[in-house]
Amino acid sequence: EQCHVELVDVGGEIRYRYYANGSTTPTFRSEDDITLATMTLGKYLLTDHDLPFGGPLGLTTFLFDFFLSPVTLQVSDENGKVTGQVGSQILSQIPDSHPAYLVPNAFLLPRNVGLTRTLTGTGTGSYTYGSLSPDGVSIGLSGVTTQLGEVDQLHVNADGTQVRFQAGAAKSVDVTLGRRALDQARGIEIKGFAADPATDLDVSMTPDLSIVRLANPGTAGASVDVRLMGLDVVRTVKQSFDRGTVAVPADHELVLTVTDWADLKDATVAATVLPLGP
Repeated sequence: EQCHVELVDVGGEIRYRYYANGSTTPTFRSEDDITLATMTLGKYLLTDHDLPFGGPLGLTTFLFDFFLSPVTLQVSDENGKVTGQVGSQILSQIPDSHPAYLVPNAFLLPRNVGLTRTLTGTGTGSYTYGSLSPDGVSIGLSGVTTQLGEVDQLHVNADGTQVRFQAGAAKSVDVTLGRRALDQARGIEIKGFAADPATDLDVSMTPDLSIVRLANPGTAGASVDVRLMGLDVVRTVKQSFDRGTVAVPADHELVLTVTDWADLKDATVAATVLPLGP
């Protein structure tokens, strides 16, 4: 009852100011680059909408985490605060975290914070998980098998350069890593990496994705398919390179080294398998 919208004429342009809770200072206004518009509910629900990556309410301060069933997602920080589905409730205890409006399987999470994702199976099948950042950092898991009550965990450090996947059962995981570096969008897809409850799948990378390490500590030998994708966002030049199948024995790590992301080929992309250190 104490909220109202004021329309004002500023140099022949109609602008608005929104006041909340009886305040005499606008909470939102046109000058804040927040658009005021009207639309019927029916049209709103049937219309495509762009996520606002700019402006004071934009997603420039959020990670966008989403998943495709059959799992539920809980996210926890180092203080034990939880965001996600807990029983029949949707919690957002982590500071600056929010459930995504009208998207039941997505959450907005704070950037530059180390977080643990817990994915619990709600049935038998396979799921996909993705995390996107306005910084140009993305992490994806796909084709991950699960069953009712099975728990997988994904630990990611603050800048997304260290990832650990803890599997609730022996399974194969397809990993996709993406980075925006300079004027390039860079991506690496590694399909078929093995994980099990006894040994974690560890991934570490440089911020520009020039070096990526995937450890296979004590897991049965795996053969993985490696593919790289690049896009020059200025000249919109696209390229992809299939590095092929690489065998990674137990207690070894796969080290991918890219010396020239603008020219992906055998001479610039090396896939080396090394024994793990003590």
